[in-house]
Amino acid sequence: MISFVLYIHLDSGKDGQLLAQAVQKRFPNVFRQVCRDLPGLAKTLKTLVHYTDLHVYVLLAETPERLEQLQEFIDDLEDKKILLVLPDNQRSSYATGLRLRPRFITQRSKAYEDICDVLEKMIENHSRK
Repeated sequence: MISFVLYIHLDSGKDGQLLAQAVQKRFPNVFRQVCRDLPGLAKTLKTLVHYTDLHVYVLLAETPERLEQLQEFIDDLEDKKILLVLPDNQRSSYATGLRLRPRFITQRSKAYEDICDVLEKMIENHSRK
């Protein structure tokens, strides 16, 4: 089974809507779980089993503060497949984001095609196994 866990905070506004719509449009048949707050993300990280299934975490950090809040999950995110959306292109944001050890980093956008392209490639690679 393949699933996506999207962390899109309630306060993310249009950025969150655009990301959710892009993933829904491109992957209508893939199970998606949307976490709208940090406690929801924490619960999901502790309950999903990652032995043979492909679970990809797409984390939207639409503000520097949200990116900093995600740092408390460094241990829980270890060995997870993470795609990270940064709030800006500042060096400090990249440095903070890299601590989460994502497989892909991008910035907020209007289409999120890059995220969808990476998700598609991850599904293809998983299907070959």
